[in-house]
Amino acid sequence: MGDTHAQPQRRPAVGTRLLRNSVAGLSSAFTVHRLQLAAKAALAAGLAFAIAPRMPGSAAEYPYYAPLGALVSMYHNVVGSVRQGLQALVGLALGIGLAFALVSIGDPSPLAVAVFMGIGVLLGGLPRIGSGSDWIPTAALLVLLVGGSNRDDFSFGYLIQMGVGVAVGIAVNFLVFPPLHFNAAATSLGKLRWPSGGNYLTWERP
Repeated sequence: MGDTHAQPQRRPAVGTRLLRNSVAGLSSAFTVHRLQLAAKAALAAGLAFAIAPRMPGSAAEYPYYAPLGALVSMYHNVVGSVRQGLQALVGLALGIGLAFALVSIGDPSPLAVAVFMGIGVLLGGLPRIGSGSDWIPTAALLVLLVGGSNRDDFSFGYLIQMGVGVAVGIAVNFLVFPPLHFNAAATSLGKLRWPSGGNYLTWERP
């Protein structure tokens, strides 16, 4: 009998805990910094897609990779944006080179694709390549599967448009809501003491 009375009392506690966890998760997803990052990512993707058709040659035929490059480079600070964007471009270049190496040997076969994907994952372990490691096998597969008989044009367009997107993403991150730590700066200024006639005046934040 004791168990039948104890069981209903536990259910509201579990439900309340789940509700609190859900609310906490939603609130963390809608912080000011997250909203600013989402706005910058949306703006950068739109601008990159608007610029993409104006790229020279065959690159204009692959405008959808420019917004992808903008998203790849979006980070909560400018230094991180530059680092992620450059690492992604290096990974793309390595992946494209890997795909062309495979094509130069012969027609892609299941065994050859498996071997070269393994090589791409190994190359991802190179020092300082960071987030670009995931792009090496991804770019190689895209060149092989999507490029088809137009691998040269696709590779050129893919790399150019991603570069455009990365550049736009870095520029937007630098110019729009620049990630300056105003609170930390204000706190530091609040601790400054200014000399005046041998005495020190402490400045406090209002």
